[in-house]
Amino acid sequence: MDINSENQFFTNVNGVIDRMNSEREDLSKLRSIFNSPQSRFILSTNGSSNFLFSNRPSSISSEKNSSLPEAEKKPRIQNIKFLTLEDVLKCSFLDLNFYINSESNPSRTTVTLVDDVPKRVSSTYSTATFLPNKSSIVFIGRLSNDISDIADLSNSLLISDSSASPINPNNSQSETTHFYIWAIDIGQLSSYSFETFSNFNSAHGIKDNVPYSHEKFELDIAHLFGGRFLDFRTGSFGLLPSQAHIIAIAKSVIDWNYRNQHCPSCGTLTWPAQAGFKRVCVNGLMSSDSTENSKSSQSVTNEKSHKTLILEKKLFTEDAFKPCISQTTLNNFTFPRTDAVVIVAIISPDEKHILLARRRNFPPNRYSCISGFIDPAESIEDAVRRESMEEVGLKLSNVTYFASQPWPLPNSLMIGCFAKAQTLEIALDNNELEDAKWFSINDMFNPVKNIEVSSHLKFPRVTANISLDQLESNIKEKKSATGNADNNYKEISDLSKEYMLPPAVAIGYFLVQTWCKSQLESANKL
Repeated sequence: MDINSENQFFTNVNGVIDRMNSEREDLSKLRSIFNSPQSRFILSTNGSSNFLFSNRPSSISSEKNSSLPEAEKKPRIQNIKFLTLEDVLKCSFLDLNFYINSESNPSRTTVTLVDDVPKRVSSTYSTATFLPNKSSIVFIGRLSNDISDIADLSNSLLISDSSASPINPNNSQSETTHFYIWAIDIGQLSSYSFETFSNFNSAHGIKDNVPYSHEKFELDIAHLFGGRFLDFRTGSFGLLPSQAHIIAIAKSVIDWNYRNQHCPSCGTLTWPAQAGFKRVCVNGLMSSDSTENSKSSQSVTNEKSHKTLILEKKLFTEDAFKPCISQTTLNNFTFPRTDAVVIVAIISPDEKHILLARRRNFPPNRYSCISGFIDPAESIEDAVRRESMEEVGLKLSNVTYFASQPWPLPNSLMIGCFAKAQTLEIALDNNELEDAKWFSINDMFNPVKNIEVSSHLKFPRVTANISLDQLESNIKEKKSATGNADNNYKEISDLSKEYMLPPAVAIGYFLVQTWCKSQLESANKL
């Protein structure tokens, strides 16, 4: 059984987002989209640590939900708080002028082209801008035509205003109104001054009745928009898949920008470009009045000075002196990174048991599949075999790919696999794991079912038509008929102990669920 698109949390469910990558090198189009009445903005702080959510989560079929047993009640759904540009402009401390660029609000960043600068250079630097306080402005993309679940479950801001004119970046006629999503990270709250905090409160009639703190600053911003800031994990796990993909892009790209403020090659401050999806080194390209603090730690704070890039053709010729090699060579630190991780469900030689493990930081009784980062110059299969040997001492055969899932905590790609163990003897790495065990279908039936009936997500259920009593009866009949008592296993079917699995937002759960399906339905063997 494969995970279908609805099951892969954080993925682009049904193509809800078009990232419009081809438009990111065109500053005029980016500015046009930014200022469109159809653009909506999500807000975060401290490099996407916390995001702004609606104050009141939505309930799933509240009348039906109230009549369910406590174990089967669905959790309330979180909703991202979507803001208009008019809302965002209330945060006067944000430097949005590069995209607004009006006469009353001139941008602090200017890119000047001299002579016939190569296109690859102009396209790279024309969208570059300096943003203070380690803040970020990221263009997520354009919503697909079918946004009913986002509009209905968020707030009225995503319902199109009939008086608003939709934007078409290609300047052609279109009858379809599209919405464009941006993510703005306020940046490092501790870098904002008391004066900034006080001016913001005064402008919006917020009383300073408690001592100034950066936590208070965040609370006041949330209060202004009728929302609340939640940490990414808490808030995102309660979203529906379409909103989860939006916030996953924002989290990964903002976090990358926040952590990569300086060039790894020369140490100069880098500037975000292509609406947050690239960073460029500006060493040797800034005008003399902009370079004084380019390498200092103060360069990430709220500087008021004007920043100018001077791009001359002579700087990019083969024999020209190049202050930084990153400006003329292919490198991988210019773009957002993704870290590949394998997660593997190890099956016993007879396929009747699955090996699960727990780390010390897991909640009580929770077990999951083992996982680990893929090393350089290592294939997926190699990584699966190495992680198994390192963590549980098992040699594997028949490594097969299952499915993948982005995991924006902060920027991993989970690659799910199945593999068959050649032996049963576990050699636990106590530095990595607290415990690892072989589990039977009896052990996993209730944990899988509990999540199937309680999750707010839609996915195929495998335990719906059978009870644990029926399952145990069937297993006893089969053992009696075959004389197989599974004596080679240390059975752990202690029904008084309720084992737990990862939530249905994680691919680890679906690996276990798929194995359970193979045990319950003979037609779905792995």
